[in-house]
Amino acid sequence: DNLAQSGSAMALLRSQVDTAVARPTDYEYVTIEIGSEDACESDFRDLPGQPDVMTPGATYRAQFEDAMSALMTGLPQTRVFVMSVPDFTRIDAVLFGGPLYATAFASWTARHACRNVLGDLATTQTRSDTRDRIIAYNQALRDVCATYAPRCRFDGEWVFNEPGVAAELS
Repeated sequence: DNLAQSGSAMALLRSQVDTAVARPTDYEYVTIEIGSEDACESDFRDLPGQPDVMTPGATYRAQFEDAMSALMTGLPQTRVFVMSVPDFTRIDAVLFGGPLYATAFASWTARHACRNVLGDLATTQTRSDTRDRIIAYNQALRDVCATYAPRCRFDGEWVFNEPGVAAELS
């Protein structure tokens, strides 16, 4: 079973865990890769109650702690692999000057995708702030996972440190 939902923020991980725990299948191994959406500011200004901000680090940590507690208690035989949040603030540097840059930027701007890194809100400062937040998210993932060792393993920030190439971006 793949319970992942593309574009999910950490706030939705607990519901995915609850779904897994409720199923009769005994999961032996679970992979968690979540958090990029938390670091993105989107265009929700027209929707009341939808802030145009990144998820605070403490909120992200608390949501992950809650989901991991439910997972480890509800599926006591399960081993978990947690992947770090990628440093997608480097996307601009990977594409800049290449043939895909203008097309990618226009697409991200039109979709209001991660405006603090890829769109009209992106500045050197917003990219730096976003990278700092991603580092905080990864610290939370590392720390919480460590409390469940050896059943939980963290990728050592492999995904975060992966440089990426233009051909891999969509």
